[in-house]
Amino acid sequence: MSRSAERLGLKVHATALPSAGSWVLNAGLKPGFLLEERAKLRGPLLYVDVDAVFHRNPWPELHKLDCDIAVYYEASGRLVSATILLNDTPATAQLLELWRQGCLANPDVWDQLVLEEIIAEDEKSANPQFRVVKLPVSFCWIFDRVENEEVREVFIEQLQASREAKKRKRWFGRIGKRLKRRRDRIDDIERILNSA
Repeated sequence: MSRSAERLGLKVHATALPSAGSWVLNAGLKPGFLLEERAKLRGPLLYVDVDAVFHRNPWPELHKLDCDIAVYYEASGRLVSATILLNDTPATAQLLELWRQGCLANPDVWDQLVLEEIIAEDEKSANPQFRVVKLPVSFCWIFDRVENEEVREVFIEQLQASREAKKRKRWFGRIGKRLKRRRDRIDDIERILNSA
């Protein structure tokens, strides 16, 4: 992620956090971390999972969005918290606090489901507090997902580290097709980055 961003001249602040013990618990750390970063830094912030690759500078498009938060939703309506624009507004800080509290109260629930529920409840209210924009798939593109909508250009590609974390034990050490596709894609990306 960092190498691909630096190649485009993008400033990256990557922070490693100690493991909370499981994939879901680790993901639940995200809103607390983002709340701290939002309080320290001014201006718009773009959160991207560390298993992502930048193909194009996303800022010219992101600066056009008038919102508190922008996030990608799959065609099924499921929110994906792998790429999130956080503008510098009081409502953004309020939403991050609600998300943090929701993850703390429900540690076994995936962080993006908690955020999806908070946004859905707010949208149903008489006076919604949060201005949410749905990002196009080009900001959260998964290379082998057949339900990806057509895109002219990909800004951010997600490489699905969860496939590694969730891999099942198989006979003779074999790996599944989805995990093999991920590893092959990573090899392709590394060849591109190393040749630049």
